[in-house]
Amino acid sequence: MERNPCAWRKMAGLLIFLVLCILPCGAETSNRQRIIALDNEIYQDIDALYMMNGFAPPSYARPWSEDEIDHILKKIQPEKLTGAAKLAYENIQKKLSKKLLFGKEEKAFASISGTVNLEGFFKTNDDRKEWVHGYEERLPLFDIPFEFWLWDHMYIDVDLSIREAHDVLYDSDYDYTNAPENIQYIDASIPYRAFMSIGGQNWNVQLGRDKLSWGNGETGNMVLSDWADWYNFLKFTTYWKVLKYSVVYANLESYFTPEEKEFDAQGDGLTQTHYENFRERYKAFVAHRLEARITDKFTMAATEGIIFGNKYPEYGNMNPVSLFHSVFAPEYSNVIFSLEADYAIFRGFDLYAQVAMDEMKLSIENDDSARPTALGYLAGARYLFPAGDGIVKLVLEGAYTDPYLYNRWHPLTRFTTRRRFWSYLSDSYLYLDKATGYRYGPDAIVCYLAGEYRIPSDLMLKADITMKYLGEKNTSLSEITSYHTDKKTTPTGTVERELVCGLHANKTLTQHFSVGGDMYYINIDNFCNISGETINDFEFALHFSYKF
Repeated sequence: MERNPCAWRKMAGLLIFLVLCILPCGAETSNRQRIIALDNEIYQDIDALYMMNGFAPPSYARPWSEDEIDHILKKIQPEKLTGAAKLAYENIQKKLSKKLLFGKEEKAFASISGTVNLEGFFKTNDDRKEWVHGYEERLPLFDIPFEFWLWDHMYIDVDLSIREAHDVLYDSDYDYTNAPENIQYIDASIPYRAFMSIGGQNWNVQLGRDKLSWGNGETGNMVLSDWADWYNFLKFTTYWKVLKYSVVYANLESYFTPEEKEFDAQGDGLTQTHYENFRERYKAFVAHRLEARITDKFTMAATEGIIFGNKYPEYGNMNPVSLFHSVFAPEYSNVIFSLEADYAIFRGFDLYAQVAMDEMKLSIENDDSARPTALGYLAGARYLFPAGDGIVKLVLEGAYTDPYLYNRWHPLTRFTTRRRFWSYLSDSYLYLDKATGYRYGPDAIVCYLAGEYRIPSDLMLKADITMKYLGEKNTSLSEITSYHTDKKTTPTGTVERELVCGLHANKTLTQHFSVGGDMYYINIDNFCNISGETINDFEFALHFSYKF
């Protein structure tokens, strides 16, 4: 398949852009371009500090650089903090400190740290191959980040991790620990986190592989969530007292499954009505986001994203300060827009909401061929307060997604990420699809309730309940022909009802050792949308970690 002859020019343009970014950075006095991983406790501590001061939480376009954290912490007066708030602030400073392996901090230096995790699993029902404590929740056997600081403006991170592949986790006859039984069972997509970060005061450019999260949801976000294993992207961010602007270009894998290839080869294949199948193997996600801190208590954000697929876009289609909706190219694009709001009612209590629009059916569109409405809603409340040396956090959240949210007629124009990886268990390639937005996908109603007690860097105790209603179109993102014009509402067909109750704990024993565990009760009615099929299951996970 012929590729776009201008592809190399796009790459050259990105490299030139990075070089231009480096030039104005010489005036900085220290390197603050380290990017903090999304699973770092720093985010919980900073959110807690803001909420306990009566503020709405800071920017939800994450991850942040250290420079952005410095900017965020300017609103906090550390000399006035006491109790749990003081411990949270001290924990932030501790986690931001650098342990140098060689070099001097004012020039070039490096650091190597790591964690060894031993984790064991058990479930009572082998008829259900899935795990709640699955790939995303499990700890890698080894995680060794190599970090490099260069001059005052460049940071490089390469994480070497050893973990089991997706398909190994769901082979219940084998999977009882996180230690791969065979070297072939290791997820070969190493490294899972590797990037370069360049920036200065109030701005940052990140290029490489990492997780991304844009939004205030606890169970996920409607446009861009951290549910994907990773994104390969170029991201620019600039942040100020009132406004923050972010733009990201993420290249997505454009492989077809064997079934899609066969279907595409049959006549018109993936062509639908007047939509042309350009057959250019290309897929990318481009999004921009503007956040406004209206007052200390009230924030808003607008996010617009577009999927380009089936054809290479023109430069004008990716204008980061234009409206992607104006592209008007349904043959090779799919646009989504969301609005968010966050309001701190009083000290420690926060209300938040998201609404996303992938497709809106107007009142004048009454014919049967009109596209169905595709919207997503999320809303919740958080209450947080200090208790002794710890922090109590209570969360109630609900979400609703229409049956055709994230969907389109062509696999390369759906809001999905696809990983193709080689499975030694099945001796073939496997394809894993995930929504770029809400983790539970379309055609879903989700209710979530959680309570947590946490002492920073010491103890975490948590209980949560998740109730899901999943319609028959919930799995449509992986189907060949999944986009139609029927006007069904969520949940469709025979509805799978899933109840998950979880208990979680983690305790730091010493500077280097910690131990923790998770327990789940799962009850599913109409399992896999089959009427009368009922599943009950218990899952247990226990881990022991050593940090060096």
